Amino acid sequence: MKKLILFDHDGTICKSNLNAYDSMTYAAEQAAKNLGIDIKKIEVEWSKVFNETRGTTEKNLVHYLVYLFHIPLDKFSEFERMFYLAREAWYKNMKKYKEFVYDLYYPDAEILIDKLKEKKDNILRLVTGNPSNVLKQRIANFLRSSFIDSEGELLGYFGESAYSRVDLISLAISSTQKEIEDFKPEYSDDGSIRNVYYIADSRADLFAALYAKIRIVWIASRTLQEVKDIESEDAMSYILKMHKNRILLTNNLEDEDVMEFLTGADK
Repeated sequence: MKKLILFDHDGTICKSNLNAYDSMTYAAEQAAKNLGIDIKKIEVEWSKVFNETRGTTEKNLVHYLVYLFHIPLDKFSEFERMFYLAREAWYKNMKKYKEFVYDLYYPDAEILIDKLKEKKDNILRLVTGNPSNVLKQRIANFLRSSFIDSEGELLGYFGESAYSRVDLISLAISSTQKEIEDFKPEYSDDGSIRNVYYIADSRADLFAALYAKIRIVWIASRTLQEVKDIESEDAMSYILKMHKNRILLTNNLEDEDVMEFLTGADK
């Protein structure tokens, strides 16, 4: 049975560099400027913007900014297009002037990806809120053999394609069915899909996986004590018990429990 294993990027495979936020504010300013709008005259609480759109997608962030900047709806598409291009340009400029700072990648994620690649029935794809053109600038060399095809295109589903992670996951499933002839979702008795997994870190990712009815390796923290604290929360404890066959909470992707969970559908 073929399995679709989806990886989030920021927070899961890597610890994001905070300059990602600088690229977003730059992109917003440039995209607005292209439409004749000076956002420096608009009071923007960027921390609020990022908090309210965290865990969604870049398309959702752009939608938020359109309303914040009072951009006419007929200019939405142009603002969105320019925003993605400006973010990409920001990273290219950082590289050009040797000021680019790479994200810190987690060794346990790299090891897990290498293990999963060994089995031909595993289909690995990215599902992330980043737009594809931006992630292509950021992605580490060790990930290229896993998530970039022979034509240089990223393998995955990205933030310009949907407003939510649930929609990205649904897109990943439907697109993979069309792309790979012998892949199809296999359903458990409870209606969940037992051969699609999401490996991700945020609570938004967790609920996206539950809504999409797939399984998730939830690496909520790399710190064991923080994971224990999450387990002890009343609401989260209830959710984990209700969906114990669909959620694996861990602080280390190298744990044996992770591979056992990811191979469980074979049994």
